[in-house]
Amino acid sequence: MTPHEHNQIIGAPRYVLGLDLGQSQDFSALCALEVHGAGEQAEYHCLYLKRWELMTSYPTIVSDLSLMLRRAPLSTNRPRLAVDVTGVGRPVWDMLKRADLNAVLRAITITAGNVVVPTPIGFNTPKRDLIGAAQLALQNGKLKIAAALPDAEILTTELKNYRIKISASGHDSYGNSTAALDWRDPHAAHDDLVLALAVALWLDQRPGFRSGSVIYGFSDFTGIAR
Repeated sequence: MTPHEHNQIIGAPRYVLGLDLGQSQDFSALCALEVHGAGEQAEYHCLYLKRWELMTSYPTIVSDLSLMLRRAPLSTNRPRLAVDVTGVGRPVWDMLKRADLNAVLRAITITAGNVVVPTPIGFNTPKRDLIGAAQLALQNGKLKIAAALPDAEILTTELKNYRIKISASGHDSYGNSTAALDWRDPHAAHDDLVLALAVALWLDQRPGFRSGSVIYGFSDFTGIAR
């Protein structure tokens, strides 16, 4: 029996993390969730958010992550860690594996397709499924983010600016709406924390989250706990 299955049986919280690895023009971001319950009854409490400065090296991110995973409550409750490796390449994934992190790692490669494809190291996952997992938790009131968390305001701004566009040909695209952005804010055009949150939620909901779910906007997000 895995620690994840044991926690579900005895009702103890479990932990799942999402890591979005940025490139030269993107932030890297981390979201840590404490999960209570399972299935449709699961509730997600955001324990930790972090967005590294632009150009932060991957070895620095791995070192920071290793320290975090050795602190309570994660030190004695080994979490699952979903890592968005889209665009960063296999060497970065191999670096994470060599670090012997206190976590069960799964690599998520974001695709434009319609089908989740298991891989030896994780999943190739349609972006619509990842964003749909976050939307489902938000719309059902299952996600709570403490306002006092560093970067909580940035996450809520990203969520409120996030839009899904459907082209005339039926192609869907995802990202921050240019109409909604405040260009005085250097963080406004990014969605790194949204993706870190989404990959964590999606991984926790596997199996059982259906591909092709109905997509809505985030503009009415009210999940901040005051």
